[in-house]
Amino acid sequence: METTESSSAAKGCGALIKQINDAIAKRANNSLREKNLTLTQLRVLMELYGFDAIPLKDIEHRLQVAQSSAAGVVSRLRAKGLVTAYTSPDDNRVKLISLTDAGKLYCQETRRDIENVDARMFSGFSEEEKHALNIFLTKICENLK
Repeated sequence: METTESSSAAKGCGALIKQINDAIAKRANNSLREKNLTLTQLRVLMELYGFDAIPLKDIEHRLQVAQSSAAGVVSRLRAKGLVTAYTSPDDNRVKLISLTDAGKLYCQETRRDIENVDARMFSGFSEEEKHALNIFLTKICENLK
Protein backbone atom coordinates (compact mmCIF):
# COMPACT_ATOMS: atom_id res chain seq x y z
CA MET A 1 0.00 0.00 0.00
CA GLU A 2 1.29 3.43 -0.94
CA THR A 3 1.69 6.01 1.77
CA THR A 4 0.31 9.50 1.43
CA GLU A 5 3.87 10.85 1.50
CA SER A 6 5.11 8.68 -1.40
CA SER A 7 1.94 9.37 -3.40
CA SER A 8 2.42 13.10 -2.84
CA ALA A 9 6.09 12.86 -3.93
CA ALA A 10 5.09 11.07 -7.15
CA LYS A 11 2.55 13.79 -7.96
CA GLY A 12 5.25 16.39 -7.34
CA CYS A 13 7.59 14.56 -9.72
CA GLY A 14 4.99 14.61 -12.46
CA ALA A 15 4.57 18.35 -12.06
CA LEU A 16 8.35 18.84 -12.15
CA ILE A 17 8.66 16.74 -15.31
CA LYS A 18 5.92 18.88 -16.91
CA GLN A 19 7.71 22.07 -15.81
CA ILE A 20 11.02 20.83 -17.27
CA ASN A 21 9.30 19.86 -20.53
CA ASP A 22 7.60 23.26 -20.75
CA ALA A 23 10.88 25.11 -20.14
CA ILE A 24 12.71 23.11 -22.82
CA ALA A 25 9.82 23.49 -25.29
CA LYS A 26 9.64 27.25 -24.68
CA ARG A 27 13.38 27.64 -25.30
CA ALA A 28 13.19 25.46 -28.43
CA ASN A 29 10.14 27.28 -29.81
CA ASN A 30 11.73 30.69 -29.26
CA SER A 31 14.88 29.58 -31.06
CA LEU A 32 12.90 27.98 -33.89
CA ARG A 33 10.68 31.04 -34.29
CA GLU A 34 13.80 33.11 -34.98
CA LYS A 35 14.65 30.68 -37.80
CA ASN A 36 11.05 30.46 -39.07
CA LEU A 37 10.79 26.73 -38.28
CA THR A 38 8.38 24.60 -36.28
CA LEU A 39 9.18 21.81 -33.83
CA THR A 40 7.76 19.26 -36.30
CA GLN A 41 10.02 20.60 -39.06
CA LEU A 42 12.99 20.31 -36.71
CA ARG A 43 12.04 16.71 -35.93
CA VAL A 44 12.06 15.89 -39.65
CA LEU A 45 15.46 17.53 -40.11
CA MET A 46 16.92 15.64 -37.14
CA GLU A 47 15.45 12.34 -38.39
CA LEU A 48 17.27 12.91 -41.69
CA TYR A 49 20.55 13.93 -40.08
CA GLY A 50 23.21 11.27 -40.57
CA PHE A 51 21.45 9.57 -43.48
CA ASP A 52 21.90 10.05 -47.22
CA ALA A 53 18.14 9.86 -47.75
CA ILE A 54 15.02 8.51 -46.04
CA PRO A 55 11.76 7.48 -47.73
CA LEU A 56 8.85 9.81 -47.00
CA LYS A 57 6.98 6.75 -45.68
CA ASP A 58 9.64 6.32 -42.96
CA ILE A 59 9.23 9.95 -41.92
CA GLU A 60 5.48 9.36 -41.59
CA HIS A 61 6.11 6.37 -39.31
CA ARG A 62 8.83 8.01 -37.22
CA LEU A 63 6.74 11.10 -36.59
CA GLN A 64 3.50 9.10 -36.36
CA VAL A 65 1.66 11.42 -38.74
CA ALA A 66 -0.46 10.95 -41.85
CA GLN A 67 1.13 10.94 -45.31
CA SER A 68 -0.42 14.31 -46.12
CA SER A 69 1.04 15.87 -42.95
CA ALA A 70 4.52 14.49 -43.62
CA ALA A 71 4.35 15.63 -47.24
CA GLY A 72 3.28 19.13 -46.13
CA VAL A 73 6.17 19.43 -43.67
CA VAL A 74 8.65 18.23 -46.30
CA SER A 75 7.19 20.66 -48.84
CA ARG A 76 7.71 23.59 -46.44
CA LEU A 77 11.27 22.44 -45.70
CA ARG A 78 11.95 22.22 -49.44
CA ALA A 79 10.71 25.78 -49.89
CA LYS A 80 13.18 26.86 -47.19
CA GLY A 81 16.03 25.08 -48.99
CA LEU A 82 16.69 22.62 -46.14
CA VAL A 83 15.71 19.35 -47.87
CA THR A 84 15.35 17.89 -51.33
CA ALA A 85 12.81 15.32 -52.45
CA TYR A 86 13.20 12.97 -55.38
CA THR A 87 11.99 9.66 -56.74
CA SER A 88 14.02 6.61 -55.77
CA PRO A 89 16.12 5.34 -58.69
CA ASP A 90 15.28 1.78 -57.53
CA ASP A 91 11.51 2.19 -57.15
CA ASN A 92 9.48 4.94 -58.83
CA ARG A 93 6.80 4.60 -56.14
CA VAL A 94 9.19 5.72 -53.37
CA LYS A 95 9.86 9.38 -52.65
CA LEU A 96 13.22 9.96 -50.95
CA ILE A 97 14.00 12.95 -48.76
CA SER A 98 17.52 14.20 -48.03
CA LEU A 99 19.12 17.18 -46.33
CA THR A 100 20.68 19.95 -48.37
CA ASP A 101 23.99 21.42 -47.22
CA ALA A 102 21.99 24.18 -45.49
CA GLY A 103 19.87 21.52 -43.75
CA LYS A 104 22.98 19.65 -42.58
CA LEU A 105 24.48 22.87 -41.23
CA TYR A 106 21.26 23.66 -39.38
CA CYS A 107 21.27 20.16 -37.81
CA GLN A 108 24.88 20.60 -36.69
CA GLU A 109 24.00 23.94 -35.07
CA THR A 110 20.97 22.36 -33.42
CA ARG A 111 23.08 19.51 -32.02
CA ARG A 112 25.39 22.10 -30.44
CA ASP A 113 22.38 23.94 -28.99
CA ILE A 114 21.04 20.68 -27.52
CA GLU A 115 24.43 19.91 -25.98
CA ASN A 116 24.51 23.39 -24.43
CA VAL A 117 21.02 22.98 -22.96
CA ASP A 118 21.95 19.54 -21.62
CA ALA A 119 25.12 20.94 -20.04
CA ARG A 120 23.11 23.69 -18.35
CA MET A 121 20.35 21.32 -17.29
CA PHE A 122 22.76 18.84 -15.69
CA SER A 123 25.18 21.36 -14.22
CA GLY A 124 26.14 20.23 -10.72
CA PHE A 125 25.12 16.59 -11.33
CA SER A 126 27.68 13.83 -10.85
CA GLU A 127 27.96 11.14 -13.53
CA GLU A 128 26.29 8.70 -11.11
CA GLU A 129 23.36 11.08 -10.58
CA LYS A 130 22.92 11.54 -14.34
CA HIS A 131 23.01 7.77 -14.83
CA ALA A 132 20.45 7.19 -12.05
CA LEU A 133 18.15 9.89 -13.46
CA ASN A 134 18.39 8.30 -16.90
CA ILE A 135 17.35 4.95 -15.44
CA PHE A 136 14.39 6.50 -13.59
CA LEU A 137 13.17 8.47 -16.61
CA THR A 138 13.49 5.39 -18.83
CA LYS A 139 11.34 3.45 -16.35
CA ILE A 140 8.72 6.20 -16.40
CA CYS A 141 8.65 6.12 -20.22
CA GLU A 142 8.28 2.34 -20.21
CA ASN A 143 5.48 2.55 -17.62
CA LEU A 144 3.56 4.95 -19.85
CA LYS A 145 3.70 2.76 -22.97
